Amino acid sequence: MMENDKYKARKVQVCEYFSEHLSDWFRETTDSGDCSTFVQHQAMGNVRIASYRKNFRIPQDEKILFTRDTSWANNNNQGTVITDVAIYDIWDNDYPDSIERIEWEKIGEVICNARGLYFYNMEGDEMTWLLVANFFKDIDAEKEEKYGKELAKHFNTMAKLFRGIYGSESGESTYTEMALEAFGNEDYEQALKYAQAGKDDFWQFHYYRLCGLCHSFIADELKEKMDKQKEILGIDEETDAEDPRWLEWGPLFEEWSKEKKQAYTLLRQCLKSMDNDLKDGCSIDKTVLAEVYLHLGDVCESDEEKRRYLIASLSAEEYQGFSIEAYEEVTKKLIDNYDDGYDSINKALSGVDPVHYPKDNERFMKICQSQLFSNVDYHERQFIYIAKDIDVLAGCYDESIPWLFTIKQLPKELQFPVGHPQPNSLYYAHPARRGYYMPIEGADENLFNDKVQDFYRLAQGLGATEISFRLVKGHADAETILSGKKIEISGDYKVIGGSVEYDDKHSQNSKSTMHSEYQKVEHFNPTKTPYIPEDVHWLSVDDEWQRLVKMRMEGNMLTHRVQISSKQTMDVSESRMDMVKAAFKSFVAKANMSFSRQMEKSFSREEEMEYEISVTFKPLNEFESMEGKAEKQVMNTNNKLSSAEQQYLDAVKECLEDGAEITPRDRRMLERIRTSLSISVERAKELEATLAPQLTDDEKEYLEMYRDFKEDGEIGEKERRKLDRFAGVLNIPAERIKDIERMA
Repeated sequence: MMENDKYKARKVQVCEYFSEHLSDWFRETTDSGDCSTFVQHQAMGNVRIASYRKNFRIPQDEKILFTRDTSWANNNNQGTVITDVAIYDIWDNDYPDSIERIEWEKIGEVICNARGLYFYNMEGDEMTWLLVANFFKDIDAEKEEKYGKELAKHFNTMAKLFRGIYGSESGESTYTEMALEAFGNEDYEQALKYAQAGKDDFWQFHYYRLCGLCHSFIADELKEKMDKQKEILGIDEETDAEDPRWLEWGPLFEEWSKEKKQAYTLLRQCLKSMDNDLKDGCSIDKTVLAEVYLHLGDVCESDEEKRRYLIASLSAEEYQGFSIEAYEEVTKKLIDNYDDGYDSINKALSGVDPVHYPKDNERFMKICQSQLFSNVDYHERQFIYIAKDIDVLAGCYDESIPWLFTIKQLPKELQFPVGHPQPNSLYYAHPARRGYYMPIEGADENLFNDKVQDFYRLAQGLGATEISFRLVKGHADAETILSGKKIEISGDYKVIGGSVEYDDKHSQNSKSTMHSEYQKVEHFNPTKTPYIPEDVHWLSVDDEWQRLVKMRMEGNMLTHRVQISSKQTMDVSESRMDMVKAAFKSFVAKANMSFSRQMEKSFSREEEMEYEISVTFKPLNEFESMEGKAEKQVMNTNNKLSSAEQQYLDAVKECLEDGAEITPRDRRMLERIRTSLSISVERAKELEATLAPQLTDDEKEYLEMYRDFKEDGEIGEKERRKLDRFAGVLNIPAERIKDIERMA
């Protein structure tokens, strides 16, 4: 452990005090024979020093000031040792691992009660106790209390010296001691003055903590004044913004806001300084740290940040009552807000209430989008941890995984693979599918496969006649990847040939070593005009794909080559992944689980996978017009429907039997059917679109003529004969006429 100058100086102070006040008292022999053996560090033989260090596990940088060997054979493996950093005690050498280590820095007070020395921490909680006889040899019961009280007084002084708050020899208190005393007396303004004057005598963590807590408590006092002033002035939420009473109340609000900001800044600085202070030997109790988190949760502005600090504060039982209540309140508020945005968007897209949920109102839709959890910056929400319950979540705080949920408190928007989410698991956000999370186990390979499938789908949509895959790195198998592809071949595409080409120098079992010798080629005969499939998620985040689409649609591109790598699909640096791994390990430990080999493997990227994909496109001028083929499209779509989708489509058809439009009442019924069948809003729109009539040029001409007749008044027998004659000239079947006239 590297010691800074402040730490070294305090160790020297402890040694000097012990030498001055206790070395004469603890001596080799006394007339009464009631004192123990005092052993100067320099006077001890190397063998004895080494044995004490080994048996009591004392670090080399600690100076041994006192030893008391109570073992039967003088083996130096039972008894008490005092160093310049701590007191060590082994009660029974039959249990050599039961070493008690009481650090000077953690001691708040030592009290002698009867024949025992009781050690208390800075919060007044009992740490442990030792017999007074542990420090003396052959002492009778009458003298134990007398010498015990003297020893307690000296130990209290040594603890204060180590913490840097003990006064001078003249008895005058230092600024640090006065700051702590003022803080204990709730005189926060004075405590701040003393702390700032004695800043150099504090560990940075404790200095920023003390100052931050002072500002936080001052903010609480101001809040009480603000509430009373509001009541006196008669101000409430309905008071007009221009009301002069706000001007009278305003200065208090500004002062309160200022104190909160100062408290937040100082407490954040307290956390930032923690690691360095711990490395230099500072001791930080978990209760003290939990108090910092609790106050940070109180003074921060963001509900999302507040929730994280409250989770961290749950690690200490002293604050759990208040922390759980505050956590549940802010969690409900946050998730209700996320879900409100999600529900509003779904209602707008479904058209159930266009007055209150207008999908064509750009401002309304932007407000709803801003409420979504997926609106949080991607790299901040890249990882989420889902715990079984609040007990497991308690104390799980790490800035590398800022988003933590319980299995029963998840935003509706979040989507997971089948069988997920699972409790006490880590999930990774899909870079291209908002709100979709996958288990960290195998995420890089799954994302790679997903991107390959998406490009395959995009290439087909743009009119590919040939797609070839060549393995550049790794052992990925295109046959396996594409077997799970989302493309539906029938209808728009017709596979006229597919082949897998191998260099046959190696057997199938050595495929993983073949790399560039593995190739797969597929051929197609596209008949639909090039288009961009709606379900190609990666297009929105890949600039190269966007350029490909532009050049294909506008410039009639005929060939293209792209490389897809597993390193590109999972956008996480190695250093970030290491931090996430460390955080996840600590979360797993809190859940009383073991960090399995499979979990370990999830964070390793031993082998990169990369494909080179070459595409040949059909010239744009060779595509046939698809007008007038609506019936064929519907037929093909129906052949591919799931049972739930077919049920929904049948319901839509029934609603359209009596008219060309779906009534508001029908729409409410269809929405209920859609949700019960677990069909997304987007898929429902696609299904309904297949039923919308698509007209040929002749049918459009008939529709215009029918509208002209209808504008002139009621269509009687004479008008009907004229229209039938016109339909006959255009070769429109009688059964088709009824569908066309519904569109008028």
